Formats: sequence, C-alpha cells, structure tokens
Amino acid sequence: LLHGLDLDLAAGACTALVGESGSGKSLTTLALLDALPPGLRMAGALRVEDADIALGSAAHRALRGRGIAWVPQ
Repeated sequence: LLHGLDLDLAAGACTALVGESGSGKSLTTLALLDALPPGLRMAGALRVEDADIALGSAAHRALRGRGIAWVPQ
C-alpha cells in the first residue's frame, strides 16, 4: 500500500504526520510501531542513534513506547 517512504526525525522533537484521508498516515505509524494488522507486511529499517534497526526485529519492538510512540488525534 505504501512504498519508498523516507522520514528524517530530529532527536527530542515531536513530529506530526498530516495529510488527506486515505493518504497512509495510519499505516505509516502502525509500521513504525510494528503494529500492522494481520496480512500486511513491512520491510526496511530505522536508523536510531547511528544504529540500523530492521523493521519487525526484537530491537524494533523494544523501541515501542520508549523510543517511538503514537498519539492519535
């Protein structure tokens, strides 16, 4: 549904994803949190403090709620 997405987020900053309905905001967020619904898959990596972390890995899941979080509207 989404591909080729690059985000640069500054340490300590809050970032908002905004866009039209159906533009992929929620799917992007769910992928970053490793919380996609069954049947959807993700590929890629996060770079956190100079470390590459594979999406879906244990290190990725460990970031949830501590290094990355979602505050829905």
